[in-house]
Amino acid sequence: MDDDGEIILQLGLQEGRNADAAVAAESLLAWIDLARAAARAIDPYADVRVELLGREEGSLKQILKLVDDHLGTISHGADQFPYLKKAAIGLAIAVATSGLQSFVQHQLGSPVQDVALSQKDRDLLQGMTKSIQVDAHASRSAMRFYRALERDPAITGVVVKSADGRGPAVEIDRSQFAMRGGLFSPEEAQVPDEIKREVWSVVLMHAPFYASTRHWGFSRDGVKFSAQVTDLAFLQAIVDGTLPISLHEGVRMEVEVEWKERLDGKAWQYVPESRRIVRVLSPRASGSSLSTDDPEENE
Repeated sequence: MDDDGEIILQLGLQEGRNADAAVAAESLLAWIDLARAAARAIDPYADVRVELLGREEGSLKQILKLVDDHLGTISHGADQFPYLKKAAIGLAIAVATSGLQSFVQHQLGSPVQDVALSQKDRDLLQGMTKSIQVDAHASRSAMRFYRALERDPAITGVVVKSADGRGPAVEIDRSQFAMRGGLFSPEEAQVPDEIKREVWSVVLMHAPFYASTRHWGFSRDGVKFSAQVTDLAFLQAIVDGTLPISLHEGVRMEVEVEWKERLDGKAWQYVPESRRIVRVLSPRASGSSLSTDDPEENE
């Protein structure tokens, strides 16, 4: 990632107390795993490294630099993608656990500080964070992170923010560690939503026709539906003009579709607004290669 790819991870401490070294080390490793999982949820081909640049003496403020060598191949010509991807990875500690159980979502307030973003950037950032939210690997790493912190009573909270102050800041209080770590559950634990994924042949009906995750309109076997497009390589190809055909109503596309289903009584029902296009198989940018394997199966 470029020079502004620095993210600050800071653990709050009780006055006069020091953190347990083993807990601090374990939580940092879990956070690194979370950053990698979050990056892969956004871009299945991402390979993120975390470099420890330094820390402030007498505190637990770690300055980390996220390095993604693959990012340049996607983001060439579109500087907003590196910045937004960094912001989404920073938000992962807040969003990766929000889907654990409905009572957690109800009790947790908004932990994200608002920043000045264009509507286009907000749409892209929302699409990225939703990808992280439903990723099982990110969720497990986030739970490990909070379970480690819960063991040390000296730690009062956690803050993640970008070093340059441009990105959203996340603040999580200690009172949320147990819930986010999955250490207790409500009396009646709800059955988690199921994630479904299939390859569909669809016809494009309408689209924003620029790099946006806003809902696009499609038709499958004569049935119209809408879905977010979260394939960043495809969105970037629109910006770069490298798609082999122009996008217009009636274009046939091969897409990998993901959606959620929720148990309602004894039947599984589609969760409204959960459908998204995670990968566009055709049309594909000129010169791009594509693996149809599920990235989760290759880990």
